[in-house]
Amino acid sequence: PMTDTDLRGPLARPFANAVLCGVDPGRPGFSVAPPKQPLVVDLPPTAEGARLLQERGIAIAGASGKGCRIVLDAAQRQRYQVAIAAREPTRCVVLDAAQRQRYQVSVELFGHDDQTIGLFAAGILQAHLRLEHHGQWIVIGATPWPLYFQRIVVRGRDSGVLLADGCSSNGAILTVHGDRTAIALGQDCMLSHEVEIAASDEHAIIGLDDLAWLNPPKTVTIGPHAWLGAHASVLKGVAIGAGAILGTRSVASRDIPARSAAAGMPAKVVRENVTWSRHLAPDEASRKLERDRLDAWLAAPGQQG
Repeated sequence: PMTDTDLRGPLARPFANAVLCGVDPGRPGFSVAPPKQPLVVDLPPTAEGARLLQERGIAIAGASGKGCRIVLDAAQRQRYQVAIAAREPTRCVVLDAAQRQRYQVSVELFGHDDQTIGLFAAGILQAHLRLEHHGQWIVIGATPWPLYFQRIVVRGRDSGVLLADGCSSNGAILTVHGDRTAIALGQDCMLSHEVEIAASDEHAIIGLDDLAWLNPPKTVTIGPHAWLGAHASVLKGVAIGAGAILGTRSVASRDIPARSAAAGMPAKVVRENVTWSRHLAPDEASRKLERDRLDAWLAAPGQQG
């Protein structure tokens, strides 16, 4: 369940829409902590709002409708955009790494209403965001890890994308095409090179006997601390459990249990009772920490893997 603070805060609307899509931001392992100093820029932005977006590396293309906003963490600012003509080879400029430009985000809008974009990453965020209908939302939680997305496209009404705190990505493509449909990534998920996640097919398949729609969109859920290998794909309706691993170039067309490794096309479980670490050679204490954290997520009420 969502807390009272969430219900009153600037994320209330996208969180409520997420629940309608079958995604509970209050579920253990899927939390997004609202910033202590939220900065809300209404769209279309005023001159001051446009300045705030520009200095944070966020560009808006197209027209926004009514009730649209971008929510940022006011404590995170990009202070420097430096161009240097080096006439003296020995001259150098030293900048604090914490001050470097973190965001390179382009947002494409089409005049629809009630759209909310929340961007709270503390590290690098590079993405093209495209919102094509009413009531849409994209929320990217706080994380120190780099986030690179080729694109995040949301096409259905009241649909969206949730990245819980602590995720990382290296060129992923996320596509939601369907009303009240979502893609949700739990805390500390890692998406390797050019991962593709789609909550829908690009076109409808029709059964000619009864004219049934055979492939409607379905929400995709990636559990906390899941690792999707390079060029892996996750298809509509799939749930990947907490701590699971999806191998390189694998295609997940059905659910993958928590604490398991799956590979292949379609992906099948190849090993059970495993998880992974962001460290290449974790010591025993780090390995125990990963196990204990995963156990805590899975043991929490409302967590199903």
